[in-house]
Order: sequence, then C-alpha cells, then structure tokens
Amino acid sequence: MTEHWNAIRKHWQLLGSPLRPPAQVVEAYERELELAQSHVVMLGVTPELAGLGATMIAVDESADMIAGIWPGDTDMRKAVRGDWFDLPFPGASIDALIGDGCLSAIGDAEARRALFSAIASVLKADGRAGIRLYASPETPDDPKDVRALALGGGVSTFHELK
Repeated sequence: MTEHWNAIRKHWQLLGSPLRPPAQVVEAYERELELAQSHVVMLGVTPELAGLGATMIAVDESADMIAGIWPGDTDMRKAVRGDWFDLPFPGASIDALIGDGCLSAIGDAEARRALFSAIASVLKADGRAGIRLYASPETPDDPKDVRALALGGGVSTFHELK
C-alpha cells in the first residue's frame, strides 16, 4: 500500500475532490466534532486538515507521504510515522480522531474492525471520531453517458471521472 501512496504523493497538487477534501468538508469536521479546543489525531497526512484542533498529531506509515504533502511541523502540529492498527498513544488519551478517506486504504471488514478497535482504545471516554467515506451515487451513471462526458472534454482528471 505504501507504493500506492508514494505514487499519489507525486501528483497530490493535481488532485481535487473527492481525494482532497474541499473547504466544506474541513468545516464539517471542525463543526461536527467541535475540534477547536481538542487534541486531534489524524490518520494520514491530509494537508487540508492539518490546521484543525488546538493541537494535532498526524500518523502515517509512509515517510515519503509525510515529506511530500505534510505542510510541516509547528508548535501546534506534527506528523509521525506509525501504524494505524497500533497507534502510538496511551489508552484513553485522545480527544478526537479524524481520517479522510482512510478506510479506502483498509482491505476487508476484519481489518476495518481492527482499526476501529485501535481508534476506540486511544479515545477518551467522551472522545469523538470522524472518518469521511467515499460513497457511490444512489443511481449509477450510465456508462454510455460517462464515456460521452469524458470524450467530450467534461472530465479534467481520472479521479474526477471516478
């Protein structure tokens, strides 16, 4: 999986929504999880979310992703290499945890349950977690319409097409 994210890192600035969260998503994390006074842990190094919380620690397994897209450590935020399934924090010590599309990087239901268990173990009793998911449309697009849109110049990137 690290190789996949290393390839994404090289093209990060070219990506748009949904892979990069738009402003309204950033605002929703802040509003719904009440992050302003919270110590936040983020799964991954999504730069658009780096300013959330009173403090933030981003956890990513890829040193290349940290070096390539993390906006940099400050007194209020830092990124660390780590394993999401074995988070480097004491139990019940985190106010809030966020992840943006991170479940897309997790294989199967068993792995997702293991991740949720790891998250639950580090959250305080009144802690909050928010993970943005990618959803398919209720009514699938007709492949002929998608093809016509793409061939007609209505799609600017492969990720937009997806």
